[in-house]
Amino acid sequence: MDLIGKYLGVWMSEHAARLTFAISPDEPIEGPWIVSGQVRYETPGLGIWMTTETVMGPGGKSVPIGDSAGKAVTLIRWQSLDGAIMADERKDVTRPGFFQNR
Repeated sequence: MDLIGKYLGVWMSEHAARLTFAISPDEPIEGPWIVSGQVRYETPGLGIWMTTETVMGPGGKSVPIGDSAGKAVTLIRWQSLDGAIMADERKDVTRPGFFQNR
């Protein structure tokens, strides 16, 4: 399946989020994290490279990612994914309430 150009919303464990986004062990996060963005590249056996547009911590709290939103490309390793949803349009993975009860 070709993922390049698709928009993804992915669920990550606390441990994976800490490793991916270099979050300090002192930061009080507990529970699943949600990241959405557009897939730019795919590295077989490693993961996907995606622009990170939205990062939500446990409880749906938005995590500020500053000026890099939609610009920086982040490696999301396959083993980091707890789940994902794919869409052709950005609005389909970022609309309000989309990630509730996931």
